[in-house]
Amino acid sequence: MHIFLINVFLVCEDDDGQTYMQGNSWTTMVNGKLKRCTCGGEGMGAYTCSITMENTFLVVADGHQIHKISLFEGDVYRRDYISNLPGTAVALAIDKSNNAIFWTDVGNGNAGIYKAQLDIGTTNTGTRFVRGDIHEPNGIAIDWLSKNVIWSDAQLGAIFMVDKYGKNRRRLISGLSEPRSIAVDPLVGALFWTDYADGTVNFCAMSGHFDPLKAHHYDQTARFLTLYNYGKWPNQLVLDPQYKNMIDSENYYNGMIYWIDGGKRTIEQIDYIGNNHNILLNFNHMFNMDGNAVPAFGLALHNDDLYFSPWHQTDGTIYSISRDGSSGLTAISRGISPRPFGMAIVFDYMQQKDKGHQGNFCESNRHHCSHLCVNAGSEDGYECTCPSLSGLVIGPDGRNCVTPDEFLLVTSLTEGTVSLIPTKVQGIPVSSNGTEFAERTVVAQSVRPSAVAFDPMEQRIYWSDVALNRIYRQYLNGTFQGIFLEDSIGTVDGIAIDWNNRLLFFRYVNTSLSMSSILN
Repeated sequence: MHIFLINVFLVCEDDDGQTYMQGNSWTTMVNGKLKRCTCGGEGMGAYTCSITMENTFLVVADGHQIHKISLFEGDVYRRDYISNLPGTAVALAIDKSNNAIFWTDVGNGNAGIYKAQLDIGTTNTGTRFVRGDIHEPNGIAIDWLSKNVIWSDAQLGAIFMVDKYGKNRRRLISGLSEPRSIAVDPLVGALFWTDYADGTVNFCAMSGHFDPLKAHHYDQTARFLTLYNYGKWPNQLVLDPQYKNMIDSENYYNGMIYWIDGGKRTIEQIDYIGNNHNILLNFNHMFNMDGNAVPAFGLALHNDDLYFSPWHQTDGTIYSISRDGSSGLTAISRGISPRPFGMAIVFDYMQQKDKGHQGNFCESNRHHCSHLCVNAGSEDGYECTCPSLSGLVIGPDGRNCVTPDEFLLVTSLTEGTVSLIPTKVQGIPVSSNGTEFAERTVVAQSVRPSAVAFDPMEQRIYWSDVALNRIYRQYLNGTFQGIFLEDSIGTVDGIAIDWNNRLLFFRYVNTSLSMSSILN
């Protein structure tokens, strides 16, 4: 028989009847503030407490809910933050100055971009900020200067942008394999993303443009720059815009990227120009399920600590690791599900301009764009651009979106797009800069568009879709898209319009047969 004696004078009891031994601490939430108490050393069950604002916390997307984990003097306090979500929350983004949190949902019937107040309670499930033609949004970012919202769609193989009202949607870049996590640095006008299928980390301007000449790229038709291409399943990436990459003892350039690879089971880094790659952590043999290594999705950065949570853990643990190797793996919180997704850190001094970045950015009323303003970095200020599916392009003044006088229409089978390339705008010829997709604006989309024609009488675009064996049409401004022909027309690879006689001619693939139909 073993008898254990406990000195009751060394035990503290909190307001809820929970007991703690001398020297132990606990944290609770009181009126929106954190209350941290410590069982005192003077005995008699006495404890002391201090109250602080919840000014640093981690949010974690976890399926039908979002968790909030306060990081408070080495102690943590976790609670359900946004609950009873209708689908599956995956990616998170914060707009601190507007007290807003955004997340993506990939659930069937609920796919979209959602928004809620950052300081809400657990009963608010937010509102749908962007809906329609969103399929698998696995990544999201906020340009905290312009308030534009940017997201990736893996099924569409594209990255999109809307303004702060959720309007003026623009397809920034298309033809990607499976874009996943995205992050932006508006102070330098940079957009970064991982591609899950290609195993890459990539860069282009936040406008979706990439200048191969400026980047000294060997491929002058490249639409973006691949910084790293040896990944397996690269998932969430995060940025440290202030990180100094030293060239010599006096000169440096800023910017470091961190990402987590669910296939390699690593946390890695590379700088903004593709140098200084390093593997910070290889957790391939640290965690397992039934003897097999487990992947991970989410990653967050605060000060010098990186936070992540491997999948398929029974206790749902979040770990931290120092990015400079000064400290090892530390468990900071338990109790989330076995498959958490995106993470984000919220703290008081986030998303602020430093003295070196005081240029004319897209903020307040300092720009004069008619539709969309995109930050282009402190050197170039900002760039005005136009929404997709509108038939509009930037006019000669560089600010207002107008309908071009003359243009080319091109299709892309891989992107599923019909695009417009202006050749004359308001009487002024438009010259190409030599890039394959210079000034290209998406005006229509379907599964695999092939042949295309234009009816100037009604300002309508007609195109064939070789995946669905249909001919579609819509107005140049993106309205009233519909099926024009589909019954037994076969695969059409050529169409032309006799606009004077109101006839449309089309050709079946690999045949000489032509058919015609009255346009009206």
